[in-house]
Amino acid sequence: MAGLHNSASFEAAQEDPEEFLDKISTEQDFFVTYVDVEEKSKDDKNHCFVQLSTNPVTVCFGIGQSPNQAKLNSAANALQYLRIMTK
Repeated sequence: MAGLHNSASFEAAQEDPEEFLDKISTEQDFFVTYVDVEEKSKDDKNHCFVQLSTNPVTVCFGIGQSPNQAKLNSAANALQYLRIMTK
């Protein structure tokens, strides 16, 4: 998880947070599960939860104009969470 604490690596991870989160999950042996929320918000945004099978289980939330953007936002938020929790 060293890439999370290097500013340049972390910025690069934000380019494709889903792929970077997948790499970390493989490296650290936990599962990543995305759950799209079917109902849109009042401002017509899509929502997505990402669950990490860490101990304790972690759930992060994402929002976006499309389901894919919401998924990417939830992955980016999970990376930020992992960065904070592993300092």
